[in-house]
Amino acid sequence: MRFEPGQQRTVELVAYAGDRRVYGFNGAINGAINGALDGALEGK
Repeated sequence: MRFEPGQQRTVELVAYAGDRRVYGFNGAINGAINGALDGALEGK
């Protein structure tokens, strides 16, 4: 899903499955997400 600046949408969040490795998120996470995302994206 793409968000343009100033646009708001309601989305349903789901847990990542598999080996739980994520790359991207504007450099906030690159690798295993076990506990790494807790608060990583707050304030962005």
